Amino acid sequence: MTTLNIPQDPLSAHLWIIAGVAPGIIHRLAELMSTDLGLICRLAGISRSTVARKLRIEAPLSISQGARVYGVVQALEAVLSLHRNNTVRTMSWLHRPAWGLGGKRPAEVLSTALGAQAVIVLVGRIQHGVCT
Repeated sequence: MTTLNIPQDPLSAHLWIIAGVAPGIIHRLAELMSTDLGLICRLAGISRSTVARKLRIEAPLSISQGARVYGVVQALEAVLSLHRNNTVRTMSWLHRPAWGLGGKRPAEVLSTALGAQAVIVLVGRIQHGVCT
């Protein structure tokens, strides 16, 4: 996801979000993940109409929207690494119930920072063979 030019370290990411995230990043993320815009909007908890309006008036996403997009990108990077950059398997995994998320589908929890973090932690546990 480095092609999105999203900062990796927390302080730079914070400053990037505060400066205002361009709504076009959602379109680019959908393209990178080979999925539709609506799905990425749902994952980030941002309506398509909001993204379209922000693009039309050339306004950045709100700070909370930018933070949600950042969390989704981090989680997608983790899941992509789990599936060796296979976007089809990644998107499929996001929509299956996960035991480590109490039976919730990862896609259901990505719209909050803590939900995205839970998905990232789950991926780490899977990669390290931790089942509990």
